[in-house]
Amino acid sequence: MSLLLILWCMSVAEPEASAPEGLSLESAMSQPSDEAESKVTDEAGQIEDAARLIVGDHTNQARRIGVRTLLRIGSAAALDRLTSILTQPNEGNGAAHSAIYGVIAESESPPSELLSPLIGMIGEQRGSALDGIQAALAAYPQADAQRSLCDIARDTAANLKRRAAAIEMIGRLGEDYSAAGVLAGLTSDSDAGICGTALRAFSRMTGVEFDNETAAADWWREHAGLGELKWLARSNQRRREELRALHAERDSLAARLVEAYRGTFLSLSDKDQGDRLVALLKDNVADVRRLGLDLIAAMIIDQKEVSKAVREAIMPVLSDSDMNLRRQAAVIAGNLRIAGAADVMIASLESESHPRVRAALAGALGRLDDTRAIQPLIQCLASSDRELVGEATLALGSLARRGHPEGDKASLVTKSLESRFVQLAVDDDELREKFLRAMSRIGAESFRAILERESIDGRSTAIRTTAIAGLSTYDSEGTAEFLVGLLSNDAPLVRGAAIQTLGRIGRTRSHFNVLFDRSKTDRESEAVVRDKAWDAALSIFGRLSGVVRLRILTDLNSTDDLIVQRRRSILARALKSDRDATNELTAGKRLEVTLMLGDALLRAGDYAGALTEFQEVSQFRSELSKEAVLRIDGDLVRCGMRAGRHEDVVKSLSGSLDATSEGERDSKRELLRQCLEKELGASVSEAASGDAIASLMKLVEQAAAALGGGEVGTAFQSRCKAAIVARRDAVIDGLLELEPNEAGIAEKLQSFDKPAVVARIHAKLTSIKPTTTGPVFDREAALIALTRKIVPDWPGYTPGNSAEERTRALDQLIAG
Repeated sequence: MSLLLILWCMSVAEPEASAPEGLSLESAMSQPSDEAESKVTDEAGQIEDAARLIVGDHTNQARRIGVRTLLRIGSAAALDRLTSILTQPNEGNGAAHSAIYGVIAESESPPSELLSPLIGMIGEQRGSALDGIQAALAAYPQADAQRSLCDIARDTAANLKRRAAAIEMIGRLGEDYSAAGVLAGLTSDSDAGICGTALRAFSRMTGVEFDNETAAADWWREHAGLGELKWLARSNQRRREELRALHAERDSLAARLVEAYRGTFLSLSDKDQGDRLVALLKDNVADVRRLGLDLIAAMIIDQKEVSKAVREAIMPVLSDSDMNLRRQAAVIAGNLRIAGAADVMIASLESESHPRVRAALAGALGRLDDTRAIQPLIQCLASSDRELVGEATLALGSLARRGHPEGDKASLVTKSLESRFVQLAVDDDELREKFLRAMSRIGAESFRAILERESIDGRSTAIRTTAIAGLSTYDSEGTAEFLVGLLSNDAPLVRGAAIQTLGRIGRTRSHFNVLFDRSKTDRESEAVVRDKAWDAALSIFGRLSGVVRLRILTDLNSTDDLIVQRRRSILARALKSDRDATNELTAGKRLEVTLMLGDALLRAGDYAGALTEFQEVSQFRSELSKEAVLRIDGDLVRCGMRAGRHEDVVKSLSGSLDATSEGERDSKRELLRQCLEKELGASVSEAASGDAIASLMKLVEQAAAALGGGEVGTAFQSRCKAAIVARRDAVIDGLLELEPNEAGIAEKLQSFDKPAVVARIHAKLTSIKPTTTGPVFDREAALIALTRKIVPDWPGYTPGNSAEERTRALDQLIAG
């Protein structure tokens, strides 16, 4: 039958696709007509016409006719043309490839020449195209297709992407005996990606879900001896394809269902959410049950209350058919401390076959606080599964923690952990660390030697720091001294761990001293370690007696180091706020603590804080020594001045003199005056605004009155005001030296006393030698403009005018 005849038959079957009279053969490829019969006379022409049907913009039915025509011709040229379309994507398109795949899939005996091109497409196609290739390859004898794919899969020199694609297709095509063996072997390939792909393909081929290559290898050893016939008899390909299709559809529907459930759940009230969670956990679909567990896990993270009904609904999931759900339910049950879960978990721990679930059960039992789990967990220590051993170890550490179990149970756990620990490889840091953490929680005396041994050089830093942290369980002088010896270790992390642990168990002043020294830059190069040393020292300070703490504060008084004084203030405040510690001190010593706090704050630069402390102590002058009172009165002045609290300065002057006897008042007045003048001198030299100058002037007047007037007050006021006026004039002159038209100059000058500003401007203008041009002229003009901003009523003058006009204007300015 010729191509034209096929096209004619198609036109009969689809009358709406018939071509009008005179239609060309190329147009007939989508709308065939019997009028084109004479245009196709030889095989080469038929091949080209069929190829145009396949690659052109035609209906799928027309493309498939083109493919069937080339297959019917069956010559090398025809098959080469099909091969060319497959291997040269630019010549066709996805629709052309799809048509070829579909026709080959329907063929009873597809040509072997197309097998290699089809396999060559693997690795390049995805989605529905890959499904089409699979259907086409399924039309070939399974052994032939799988043999070619296996060659690619085993070729370690081949591109990894192509190997992985071939492995995936092997799994898709079905249970070929030889191919199954190849997949089983590839699950242990040197490339992790190939291993994972092979494991998935092997699971798909066999219909058995394998979690790891060991499980796959074990399964293959059991079934490899079946032989080809028995192997093929296990199941038939059609059933597997149907199952795969059902699984794919089920997964898609389940995903959509889960998302819908999630959205609905989040829109519910808290009460309704609880009811919905129970329903989700009881659902027949595993993905929905998983959603329920995920939502509960999120509630735990957010610290939301999980109702009793929801907790009870979790229990059946501990025995779920899905191992991942069993594992997740065990973790959640442990986190929620669900009542009654221990009974189920202990039983499951003995019967559970999946290692990851067993590990989750072991970890959860450690959080349930039921000592009945101790014996089953000890049995887990003998397992070859490292994850299970690690989880069981940590769980035992929780269940046998110090003070929890008594007698034989605690002893049994201790001996079991010791026995298993010595079997661990020296470089097995992961497991050794878990054992050390468990030992530190238990705190058995026999563990101390192990922890100290694991703290020394030769072990990894992670193991050493874990072991050192574990020694915090042992509150003894010997352990503390062992830690002190580690403070000079070369490794910063080791020093830091030793410091933190010593901070937890240290009980003496010497421990405080060594840590406080380690917090200094000249003793410790690492800032992080210094910070840890300070925190640890502060922790020990809080455990010392009030008397010892007071001595420490006294010793720290000898340095003016800013950091030391800041820390001294923190220590003093800690002691002052510790009622139990201060109750050990006499009333005078308690006042001394406050004095030291104020002194440390003053020397550290916290003047407001220091002022508060000195004001508190000043109320108890009668209980202090004469020297202490003199110091407080001076410190009140210093702190008030430096904090800018002038009202408090005046009050402190009055209060100090009022509390002084008549015979000592003159000497006290003189001391206060000297102190105040010294502080005023510093404040005056820093004053840079009119407001600051005015505030100092007011303070001088009030302070003079507080000092009692008379010659002392008058002389004090005269000297201080003169100094303030000199500073004021200097600041004004400095502003006038700036560019007069600079933004903000006028505003700054207006903050000063206006007559003082005018006087300084007058002096400045008077000192200028008149000129009619040049920089001096420009500066005088700008200064005049600035003056008019400050004194708007002053008419000013023009630089360079007559001397009489200039003199008259300047006289008018000074006269106001």
